[in-house]
Formats: sequence, C-alpha cells, structure tokens
Amino acid sequence: MPYKISESWLLNYDNHEHRQQVEKFIDDYRQYLLNLPTDKQKCECISKMNQMKRKKYWSCNDININITCGDICYVDFGVGYINECSYQHFGIILKMMNHKVYVLPMTSNKRTVEKSKLCEKDHLFYIGQPEGLHKETCTFINDGRFINSARVISVNAHIDTDCKLFKELNKVVIENFCDKI
Repeated sequence: MPYKISESWLLNYDNHEHRQQVEKFIDDYRQYLLNLPTDKQKCECISKMNQMKRKKYWSCNDININITCGDICYVDFGVGYINECSYQHFGIILKMMNHKVYVLPMTSNKRTVEKSKLCEKDHLFYIGQPEGLHKETCTFINDGRFINSARVISVNAHIDTDCKLFKELNKVVIENFCDKI
C-alpha cells in the first residue's frame, strides 16, 4: 500500500506547539520523498524549490521572462494528483490575463502523440514539431488551467496566434469546455 502522509499534526495544530507540528510534517514529507522513485524525487524537489524561490513573484516579468500568447514554454506545474499534469513540462500559452496565463500542458510521449495524430482521444490535440522543439508534441486540452506566469521557466518555441493551428486549438478548447459548462 502506498505511503500516506499522516495528517494528525494538522488536526491538532496548536500555535503554542507549532514547532513540533512542523517537525512532524517535515518528517512525514521526508519519508514520502524517500519512498518516491529517484526521478519523481528530483521533480518534486525542483517544484518545491521553484515554489519557495518564486512564490512572491507577481509574474514572469519579475524574473525577466517575457511571454506572449502562442509561446511554448517550459513550465513548472507544481505538485499534482493522479491524472493531473504536474512538475515540469512544456505548455502552450493560450491566454494572458492579470499576471496569469491559461496554459495547456504538452507531451512528446510517442504513444500519446500518435494517438493525437489519429484523433483517437478527445482530450489530445496534435501540435507537431514547432521550430525550437526537438520532438513532435501534442497538448492535453483537458488539463488546461490558469497559472501564475512566474511558473514559466523558459520560452522555447512559438506558434503564431493568427495561424490555422492556433485558431483550431482555441476552437477545440472552447467547444470542449466552455460550451459545456
């Protein structure tokens, strides 16, 4: 059975004994990390370090990263649950609003990209291999979300927002989600 973090420290949180409770949390988290495969440990630690260093930034402008709609960026999505995009992945920026961006996570996993090319899955959209990327990619349209743009680590490619591909991607997102809410 997978390790589950004990939450007893939270249920009994006492401001007078907060140091003990923080230590209990750190012990539980340490055990959780040690039980992860090393590749997941690395991703978890990178995301937590990014959060500690970047959480006070209003946007990516605070770290001299300039983005526009259509940019394909390397993004730290942070810690996620099963079936959610988490940790560090590429993502395409569809919308910018008030220091946040609406981003669709991407993958270059060969099986997933092939399924997107064949239109086998409604939640996948084939992007191809834009200049600046080394592999063919697709997006997870069901995992799009608004994030603080300070989660953007780098800008790696761009798809012109006036091109057919970008317009079709926007249309698919709107048809699949906005019309059904």
